[in-house]
Amino acid sequence: MKKILKHMIKLFILTSLFGNTQLFAQSESFSFRTYGERNEVNYTKNGTEYHIEYDGEIAINDDDTDVVSISSGGYLEISKRVFGTERRILIESGRNGNLIRKYFINGKEKPYSPEGKNWLSDVLPTVVNKSSVGAKSRIKRFYEKGGIDSALKAVRKINSNSLKTIYYEIIMDYSLSEEEKIKVVRSAGNTISSNSNLTGLLIRIRSHFFDNDQLISAFVDAAKKIGSDSNLTQLLKEISKDEKVSNSKFTKFLSCGYTINSDSNLSYLLIQTISKRGIDGGILDKTLELLEKEISSSSNASDVYSTIAKVKNLSEEQLMKTLSSASESISSSSNLMRVFLDFSKQVNHSSQRVKTHYIKEAKAISSSSNYRKAVSAINLD
Repeated sequence: MKKILKHMIKLFILTSLFGNTQLFAQSESFSFRTYGERNEVNYTKNGTEYHIEYDGEIAINDDDTDVVSISSGGYLEISKRVFGTERRILIESGRNGNLIRKYFINGKEKPYSPEGKNWLSDVLPTVVNKSSVGAKSRIKRFYEKGGIDSALKAVRKINSNSLKTIYYEIIMDYSLSEEEKIKVVRSAGNTISSNSNLTGLLIRIRSHFFDNDQLISAFVDAAKKIGSDSNLTQLLKEISKDEKVSNSKFTKFLSCGYTINSDSNLSYLLIQTISKRGIDGGILDKTLELLEKEISSSSNASDVYSTIAKVKNLSEEQLMKTLSSASESISSSSNLMRVFLDFSKQVNHSSQRVKTHYIKEAKAISSSSNYRKAVSAINLD
């Protein structure tokens, strides 16, 4: 008895000092999956298990306590298991648009009203915060009542990155002002912590941000929050392929290249850009700037310079500028020699001024034999 009493006193003291949350760890898990049009959510917290499955467009009432409508062929199924008891509700869209509601306890169907209706009103607030159920109707309600700030506040309360992207896309479907678009993309950049989710969202909404420098700048700021070099490269590659984006606008998107740490990813992006867009509209200047400041690998850098050499009809100023850049950026003698040889054909069709510049810059090739190979490719007659 004394031992039990001592244990209880000790537990009371610990609880008073540290609180119950320190003594009883809380466990929580969440998963959201999409199978075509069907969505599935599994959510567990402290032994309480939720399973949510749904299809179609679902609208809910203003206080998130009841389902108002479901599109034709759609359904919503919610189950909650706690202390060995499972309650489940299935709501389907009928042929005439009416909702068919069924309520089950441990697999046995029970009258929906009033117990099932009351249970739905208790669990639906959790369901809408852990899924995209009623997302369109909820965003519409928030936006109409409190504008873009109210809608974004609702999205920020969602924990799942994948669900946030769904909500942000719904908001972007509205006819937003420039200021509202900027607020949305900045919010997305600040609240979506998943690189893949943020990348996917930005790829899908990118066309909303092509119109002017302010929109591009806000988009670029959000893109810079992507912590994965491969994901950011993927995003920029998709923008590069978009014919709606001029070269002069794309150079602004290319400023994201300063946050790509991988030489191979950045060089790949630049090669793809030049191959697709050429070098006009500021592409060459931005490429050379990134080569000089961001790519330390001679091999990766030389691949980019060699791609520039394949561009036909470079101006003499472009040729000399690129050769100067290469001589400063490439430390490897063999790689630098290869780049100069790649440019030699165009240099031979240029003025004596360009040829003289070629010879001058070739002196950066540290190997005498490689230097001689590069120089011997030029016709000095």
